[in-house]
Amino acid sequence: MKEFKFTRLSDSNFGLLVPLYKKAFGKEIDEDFLKKKFDTSIICGLKNFGFLAIHSNGDAAAFYGVFPCYCVKNDQRFLVAQSGDTMVDPLHRRKKLFIKLAELTNELCKEHKIKAIFGFPNIFSLPTFTKKLGWTHTHSIEAFHFKVKCLPFIRLQKLFKLKNDFFLNYQNTLLRLNSVQKTNFTSILLSNNFFSIERDASYFSYKVNPKKYILLINGVYLWVKLTPMYLLIGDISECSTQDFEKVKMGLRKLCFKLGVPHYRFQTSPGTTFHEMLKNSLTKLENEYPACGISFDQKFDISNLSFILADNDTF
Repeated sequence: MKEFKFTRLSDSNFGLLVPLYKKAFGKEIDEDFLKKKFDTSIICGLKNFGFLAIHSNGDAAAFYGVFPCYCVKNDQRFLVAQSGDTMVDPLHRRKKLFIKLAELTNELCKEHKIKAIFGFPNIFSLPTFTKKLGWTHTHSIEAFHFKVKCLPFIRLQKLFKLKNDFFLNYQNTLLRLNSVQKTNFTSILLSNNFFSIERDASYFSYKVNPKKYILLINGVYLWVKLTPMYLLIGDISECSTQDFEKVKMGLRKLCFKLGVPHYRFQTSPGTTFHEMLKNSLTKLENEYPACGISFDQKFDISNLSFILADNDTF
C-alpha cells in the first residue's frame, strides 16, 4: 500500500470523489450533492465521516464513508452511523483498500462515541462485510407491494418513444397538490420494542428533497418518493389496521392518477407494521440484508429495525 496515502474526507477534497464515483458506479454525481449528503451536522453536529485512499498519481482510488444519526427506543437514544457510498476504482480492487478505509472510519466513529455502524450491502458485497469487516447479518428487510389497475405511463413512454420526463411535470404537480407542509411525524416503527432511526425535524431537514413528499391520507402521514414503476413509501405514521386499509385505498387512487402501476413498502420483520404488510399486501421475492457492527457491548445491533426511508438513497 506504499503507493497510497489515507486521508479523511473534508470540504476541500470532495472533488476527488466525483471521478471516483464515475469509475466505481458508472454515474455522474454533483460535488455539491455529495457535500450536502455528508454534512450531517444538522442531525448530530458531525460531518464528513469517511476516508479516502489517494494514489501517488493524485487520484482517489477508494472511499469508505458513513452518515451519523440517532436511533431511539422509548427514552433511550444512541448515536449510530449508516455506511454508504463505499467505492473502489476497478483498477485498484483486491488491494485491501476497502478494509483499511473501513478500519480508519471505525476508529473515527469510536472517537466520537458512535455506538455502531449499520448498512444494507447487496448480496454480492455482503460476504466482504461479514467476513472481512466483522459485521453481523442481523436480518433481511422485506418488501411488499400492491399492483394498481391503471394505464402505466412508463408503458406509454416506451410505446410512443416519449422522453423519460414526459409525464414527470404532471406527476410532480399532482404530488405537490396532495402534499402537506409537515416538518416531521412519528414513525410507525416507534410503536415497537426495537430501536429505529430517529426522524425528527432535523433529520427531515437533512433529507429534504423536491422529489419527496409528505402526504396525509385519512389522518395518516406518509413520506413518499416517485419512480416510474413504484410510488415508494419511505415511512408512515402510526396507524391501526383499519386506518391502514383506508390508506391503501387512498394510495390506489393516487397511483391510478399518477399512472404508476405499484406502490411499495419495505421494513424489517418482527414489527407490528411488518405483520400489517404481510397480511394485506404481496411480498416481493427479493430481500435486502441488514447488517452492522457494534462498538459497545451494551448496544445490540440486532435490535435495530428499519423502513425504506432509512436507505441513504431515499
